[in-house]
Amino acid sequence: MKKIVLVEDDADLFSLLKYNLEKEGFALTGMQTGKGALELCRRERPDLVILDIMLPDSDGLEICKGIRSEPELAHIPVIFLTARASE
Repeated sequence: MKKIVLVEDDADLFSLLKYNLEKEGFALTGMQTGKGALELCRRERPDLVILDIMLPDSDGLEICKGIRSEPELAHIPVIFLTARASE
């Protein structure tokens, strides 16, 4: 079973994504704050990270940089989930 880490602060969106991804057979773990997200990735070793860019306590881009800077995590694909209108 493929493992996904979801980091999303919007509770409704988090629940919706969790429900649908688990329904499709993925094992999902996650958090609704950015603090501790890198540690969660280290512990879980997911196949994919879905990461909100605008978190209230962290910058999703900085979390991604942290993932990319660690050799054991650098290969994990990251999908950014954001409400930002610009690239």
